[in-house]
Amino acid sequence: MSVDSIFLITDMNGPASTPTGQGSVTAAQMAVDDFGGKVLGKPIEIVFADHQNKADIASATAREWFDTQHVDALMDVAASATALAAIEVAKNKNKIVVLNGPAAVRITNEACTPVSVHYAYDNYALSHGTGAAMVKAGYDTWFFITADYAFGHDLEQNTAAVVKASGGQVLGSVRVPINSSDFSSALLQAQSSKAKVVGLANAGGDTINSIKQAAEFGIVRGGQKMAGLLVFINDVNSLGLEAAQGMLLTNAFYWDRDDETRAWAQRYFQRMNKMPNMTQAGIYSATTHYLQAVQAAGTDETSAVMEKMRKGPIMVAAVRREGFGSFSRALVIQLLSLIAAAFLLTWLLLQTSGLGYARRVTFLATIGLVASVIVDLPNWNWWGFSGTYTAVNLADSTITWLLAGLVIARVAKPRTN
Repeated sequence: MSVDSIFLITDMNGPASTPTGQGSVTAAQMAVDDFGGKVLGKPIEIVFADHQNKADIASATAREWFDTQHVDALMDVAASATALAAIEVAKNKNKIVVLNGPAAVRITNEACTPVSVHYAYDNYALSHGTGAAMVKAGYDTWFFITADYAFGHDLEQNTAAVVKASGGQVLGSVRVPINSSDFSSALLQAQSSKAKVVGLANAGGDTINSIKQAAEFGIVRGGQKMAGLLVFINDVNSLGLEAAQGMLLTNAFYWDRDDETRAWAQRYFQRMNKMPNMTQAGIYSATTHYLQAVQAAGTDETSAVMEKMRKGPIMVAAVRREGFGSFSRALVIQLLSLIAAAFLLTWLLLQTSGLGYARRVTFLATIGLVASVIVDLPNWNWWGFSGTYTAVNLADSTITWLLAGLVIARVAKPRTN
């Protein structure tokens, strides 16, 4: 039997390996496991490669996979420069690429192609979330410390535009090479600018180092505010509460938001011994969404799958796919809902007149069928539930209410005029 492979090109050892890397691979595997491990009858496997944060390696890897391993879809592709390189190859090969790790708005806008999907977040969302909120709160003068590569430039540009559009001012900026260990010069410039906000247009280790050193320089104690423009939960854990306290940030997913995100995050924690961030939650969602689209299309052909992906809906990690929290509680709720439905159907039957016993039974069975059609056909249409599963559910609902109808129709006497 052939295998349907999902390939991730990501950063396994570099500066983006903490928010992506093995965590993203694990999230993708969780999605495959939750999907059942097969799509269109074929086993699904997760394969990944390290692009080493080099666009040429990302490009060469994507090309090799498309040409020799007949890959139909790429996932993740952490970092903007490597993502742009992979997009170009995918476009030329007419293959799907779903991007969770990179943030450059160019990927969403001018570099967008019919086969690329920018998932989870981008710099537009980050800049509008943090920039607009801080200016509105009165923090209207900014100085940027920017990572000197495509992502950092893009994030600074977008945030500066939001700050100015919101009535604020940009007093200056400084660019720092990626993977720098010394931010002293940049922080001194930010401090001397007297800007109310020091905006960090960087990520990963650069963000952590710049915030830790800012604490040493007393920037926050001196009255300036730190704005982390791309901060992951992993970064906050590395920083500690004292260094991160008071920082405003924007995230697309937070594991402790509600019961369902906590339940999913705990399953992730059992595998990784740490909580997932928005990129890793995005990988789970994107992988699930892709597999559902393949299932719904009945093929892994690019145009058919992309059409289904555009239609949606989109599965997010907050949806509880791992099952019930308490089985006994779920049984009680299910029983009560069925009893309530039986009373409602009894009331409806009592509103009828002139129906014989057999027709009253048929009336109740038909309502059961209609209710199942309303619920189960959308699951088949949107979520790619199998035709067999849908047919069984339709039959189950009809038979359930047919049997219930034999009793209810006997008890609920028809109205007489």
